[in-house]
Amino acid sequence: MDLETKIKSTAFDRSVAESELKSMSNEEIVTVNQQRGTTIDLLRPKSGEKNKILVYIPGAGLNSKSGLLFYNFFISKGFAVAGLNLSGVNQKYNGSAAIGWNDYMEDVSLSIKKIVGCGYAEKDITLVGHSLGGVLAINEAKQKSYDAVVCLAGCLTNETLNIKPSSLGQPQQLEKDGAEISITMSDLKNWFTGENCPDALAEVYKDIAGNISAKTKLESYSLATACTKDDLAETRGLAIAGSKDKSMPSALNKKTADLLNFNFKEINGGHMLPLSDNSNEVFESILSFLNNR
Repeated sequence: MDLETKIKSTAFDRSVAESELKSMSNEEIVTVNQQRGTTIDLLRPKSGEKNKILVYIPGAGLNSKSGLLFYNFFISKGFAVAGLNLSGVNQKYNGSAAIGWNDYMEDVSLSIKKIVGCGYAEKDITLVGHSLGGVLAINEAKQKSYDAVVCLAGCLTNETLNIKPSSLGQPQQLEKDGAEISITMSDLKNWFTGENCPDALAEVYKDIAGNISAKTKLESYSLATACTKDDLAETRGLAIAGSKDKSMPSALNKKTADLLNFNFKEINGGHMLPLSDNSNEVFESILSFLNNR
């Protein structure tokens, strides 16, 4: 069974994914901000590295483990990958204050500087962001010369993003503007409507569920700074959205992609594209985009 088939048939067995990744890569944990628990899981192929790196920026409340299938796929293709643990998702973080947009942007910016310090040129870096991570990736790429930006269910700017907590499909206690998210395992049952990967959701959230460090603010989504296609003139872009996504609708991603002059692709799936049954199609679409210059 080839790797792609194995990944697709596994339906996210975390232990299997981690075992596969360990066999193919060398891992280094890079500390970005010790106080906030911000780290990078830097993974390099054991053989055949292309000297290109994909930086995976998870969505709000998710840690780097949400990118396991993504890492496996691209490590097998010779790319290095870096999974970010943003402020507040690492259990070692003991702060009580909610994390906001500026904290996340600082995390991403400092993480990229660390990655460049590990020997990767800016032009060899592709930012891949899921959900809020996609919004962060777009903002990080402004006036930079990264190879590419890829947004998974998160191609949004302040011009196209106007989200109210009630539209996010969140638990009842979050129906107030600016309410803080404190994730519990029971929240996972109704976190995203219509998702087809509940086991995967439970796996990637279990490390931080119920922990005070899992807080974030809904307002982080609406504080994205202005961004136009001129700001991204040096960086090509791809937006991938799920046709059944009720959290960040496909039409909204398409509208932003058009404004930014990004390529756009719609996948049969919901919001959690990196963990869905169709994740392999998502990754193949990214690979095709990166190889098609």
